[in-house]
Amino acid sequence: MVQKTSILKSSNYTGILTVNCFHIYQKKKSKIAVFGNFIKVSTRLVLVKYQKLRKRKYKSIVILLKFKFKKPDGSNFFFGLSSCILLKRRVIALGNLITGCCFYNLKRKKFLNSFVSII
Repeated sequence: MVQKTSILKSSNYTGILTVNCFHIYQKKKSKIAVFGNFIKVSTRLVLVKYQKLRKRKYKSIVILLKFKFKKPDGSNFFFGLSSCILLKRRVIALGNLITGCCFYNLKRKKFLNSFVSII
């Protein structure tokens, strides 16, 4: 689960490697973000040639969680890391490519159609 001060990996090609979550957008007063929730992050670790992107704030959407979930059919799934996609606006992503895998529910929401490819 993603909480405030959680460190996530950025999954799109922007030069940003890790980010830090500091706000969770939800209607109810929950302090935990799950798949598909919007969060506000600040950049933490970037590549050397992208130092101008350091200490910036972005909106992002959570796509992977380092947490064991159980589906209604009884099967379990688990990812090794937590990651997110950085956004320019509400649904427009900052980069064109996604690295790593992506959760199936995001594919059903037609969010991933805006990307060129998923590597």
